Amino acid sequence: MPINMNDIPLVSAKGVDYTKLRNLLAEGKWTEADFETYRVMVKVAGRESEGWLRDEDVDNFSCQDLGTIDKLWVEYSNSKFGFSVQKQIYQILGGTKEANQQVWIAFADKVGWRKGGKWLNWWEQGFHNRGPYAHGYFPSLTPGDERGGRTGLGVYYIFIPNSPITETCKL
Repeated sequence: MPINMNDIPLVSAKGVDYTKLRNLLAEGKWTEADFETYRVMVKVAGRESEGWLRDEDVDNFSCQDLGTIDKLWVEYSNSKFGFSVQKQIYQILGGTKEANQQVWIAFADKVGWRKGGKWLNWWEQGFHNRGPYAHGYFPSLTPGDERGGRTGLGVYYIFIPNSPITETCKL
């Protein structure tokens, strides 16, 4: 049964409009939705002038906004993508709240962020341009714009499935 666009409330504690993200996800435009996810997260964190997130921005992120973003990804991807999906994969692989490089690498291999023992970089291997995408691949939170440009920050820095925010927000 198709999802009614009004089924998921686009609520935001920070006044962010999630209409564009919802529409991109509804159209299955995963790469564009990933860029939009990064953009709205920077906006929620009040870091638009800087254009990037710090660890403390992620740790203090609005639970209402994180929940909205996650619900949109989960619903429109039929539970294939989303932060909560990534968290489940991470935990199945043995991940806990404690950082574990071995589990992180296994996670990246599982979701397709690494191939053949190497991290995929957008400038070398077309990070986002090689679907079909593995379960849990998105959101990768690769900084970018509508043209597909990236600023060069890595996914590891921006969001880790074992981040305290996933517990705080009950993802």
